[in-house]
Amino acid sequence: MKDTTKRLFFCYTLLISNCMFAQEHDYKTFEKNTMEGTKVGITNKKTGKEVLPAVYDNVFEYENERFFVQNNGKIGVIDTMGKIIIPFQYDDVAVKDDRAFLRKANKWAMFNYQAGIAMTTFQYDEVLGYEDGIARVAIAGKQGYVDKFGKQILSCKFTEGYDCYGEFILVYEKVFVSTGYEYVTRNNDGEIINKRDIGSSDKLPIVFNKQGKIVYKGVHGERVKFCNGKSVFIVEGAMENYSKPAYHKLIDASGFTIIPYSTKYKFDPDKNWIRIDAPTGRGILGFDGKVLLNPNFASISDYTYNNETLAKVSFKNDSFFYIDTNAKCVEFNGVKCPE
Repeated sequence: MKDTTKRLFFCYTLLISNCMFAQEHDYKTFEKNTMEGTKVGITNKKTGKEVLPAVYDNVFEYENERFFVQNNGKIGVIDTMGKIIIPFQYDDVAVKDDRAFLRKANKWAMFNYQAGIAMTTFQYDEVLGYEDGIARVAIAGKQGYVDKFGKQILSCKFTEGYDCYGEFILVYEKVFVSTGYEYVTRNNDGEIINKRDIGSSDKLPIVFNKQGKIVYKGVHGERVKFCNGKSVFIVEGAMENYSKPAYHKLIDASGFTIIPYSTKYKFDPDKNWIRIDAPTGRGILGFDGKVLLNPNFASISDYTYNNETLAKVSFKNDSFFYIDTNAKCVEFNGVKCPE
């Protein structure tokens, strides 16, 4: 899982000039040359009527009847009637879904840009992500989480975190793992002058829900994988050595272990379901953890058939059939479903 440490998913002012107008909607920019230079305004594409006069330095974003506009080097928000919703006081803007993040004096705050209300104070050094109604923010290099109403879910104390995924928030906590041995330093008289534990640093996964309650706290060597259905997740345990496979277990949103650890099974999240790799063969789990195809098959392909709507499931004797995205058998190209 890749940690997004920049606001790459936002259209924000330093990288765009007309990002909003690459999208399909009813408005377009127009320019006017003035004694103060080129100014930008907005017209309605259907009616041709002027919506905003060409008196602004730039228009960066359009969301839900709101324009994010720069004037005299500062950014604010105006509606389609020309009413100022958020005054021109800010240095940068990042917009995602139903929230805007505005920067002032090198600090960020979250805004409900439709109402023009600040949901938090200007306290964050960075806004790292906003997914499923949860913002991932940072203060002094430490990450935390805030909901869409500005309520702090987790304080900024984590060195590694990831964007909210459905009901889950994943962070990693740094720990020191001891080997059980000490490095002892003695003086010339044999007296102990220093003891140092021998070990190494590691990180343990912690999964929270949106309310900040711990769903799962991992142990040394574990890593977490989320699934498309956003209702279960996979925990991968560490390998004892590189000659042995990692082990996996499947956990639901309440923290209940649906399938316990086993070195015999490997789970791999896919777009439509979870693949099972077992000694007996390949199979499929639904995102609720229920078995859709028992792990008794030689292989299960990606969706590359019938305009990428079907996958091929092969038996060990090389015969096969096709399944749809719900893992249901579908007769296709003369191949019937098995009994």
